[in-house]
Amino acid sequence: MKHFTDFFSQLFLWFRLWTKRLFLHPFFLFTLILLPAATLFISRSDFSGDAILRIALCTEPETAASTKNLNNRPDDNNAAHKNNMSAHTDSISAENLKNELIALSNNTVEFYSVSSKEEVYADISDKKAVSGYIFPADLEQRLKTYAAEKKPFITVIQHDEEMSNKLVNEIILSRLYKTHAWQILLDFISEKISKKKNFTLDVPFLQERVKAYDRHELLFHFEYADGSENTLLNEPASLLLMPLRGVIAVLTFLSCMAGALTWYEDKLNGVSRNLSGKKQKLCMFFSLFVPALFAGGLGLFSLGMTELSEGFQKETSSMLAFLFACISLNFFLLSIFRQKEVFLSLLPGITVGSLLLCPVFFDLSIYSPVIKLLRSLFPAHYYLRSLHSTSDLWYMFVYGIFFLLCGWLFRKMLHRRYCSGC
Repeated sequence: MKHFTDFFSQLFLWFRLWTKRLFLHPFFLFTLILLPAATLFISRSDFSGDAILRIALCTEPETAASTKNLNNRPDDNNAAHKNNMSAHTDSISAENLKNELIALSNNTVEFYSVSSKEEVYADISDKKAVSGYIFPADLEQRLKTYAAEKKPFITVIQHDEEMSNKLVNEIILSRLYKTHAWQILLDFISEKISKKKNFTLDVPFLQERVKAYDRHELLFHFEYADGSENTLLNEPASLLLMPLRGVIAVLTFLSCMAGALTWYEDKLNGVSRNLSGKKQKLCMFFSLFVPALFAGGLGLFSLGMTELSEGFQKETSSMLAFLFACISLNFFLLSIFRQKEVFLSLLPGITVGSLLLCPVFFDLSIYSPVIKLLRSLFPAHYYLRSLHSTSDLWYMFVYGIFFLLCGWLFRKMLHRRYCSGC
């Protein structure tokens, strides 16, 4: 028992010594403090006016033709159909549609109103907006007649063909769907019953059936990977914080590499020369572990200040596995590369690879499938996926064990080679 207690006392002593050494580097401390400070600033700042997509909305002025369309609704031989045209459940005007879309604006998509068609073209040409929609003044009547006439009446102006335009089309179409679908249903039924005598349409019954189907999610069941509500995009600062987890992963790994450089300096200065083999291994371990631990801990603290955190248990388990993977990989690199200059040459490649391939800011694998294979070399890739995938959490453990064994075997081979004649 005493031996066990002495062992942990030594571990705690080594941890204190390396923590004190860490605090003697002001630049490293500044980098660690900068992460939660920047997170706090962004999360408390108001970026609600900075939307990624801006959409201009305009209503055409009323003309004699549109006024005539509103006053002269299409006649039909069937009286029931004529009544149904004014009895649909979800009527909408151009101004109401504009107001509803503007109310939907968030930090992802911002709808805003302009006064004329010329202003829509000007904003898109100047790239103040990615697209614009021009609604007719008689929008409600056009929705009714479109079921039979099939004449486009909403003009879409766009700078070029982008995926964002299709997404915005879906948003607007989803708002028009109920009214549009109701008119298509009426047109279809009226056409069928117009050929039959002594047949009338039970409008209240039809409306009740449509409402019943509309109330229930019969086709789609929506779930989220982490089981949380989809409130992320409704938070003003969330988009700026979305790369935070990847930045934390890269910072933690670079902190571990900084500890490896400290170990090289200790070897060069002869600090570990007079230590036993066991203590040299402890010296190497704490050189890697302490910087990574503080970087990872402050990273979790930063995530806790935002809505990005997935819970203490998930975050802690993923971070511990990631620390193990980082220490193992750096141990492997220290075992292979005996010169500090060679180790330093790896820093740019590992940093850029972690940021661009894992991915942190955007996914380059959509351009080349080979990137999917390359990013498996970086521990940040497994860390970013481990929160929503138990298999990737275990892959990260296997990743750490693999490089730990490779580093240990390489050191054994070197020891046998240089000590075989001793």
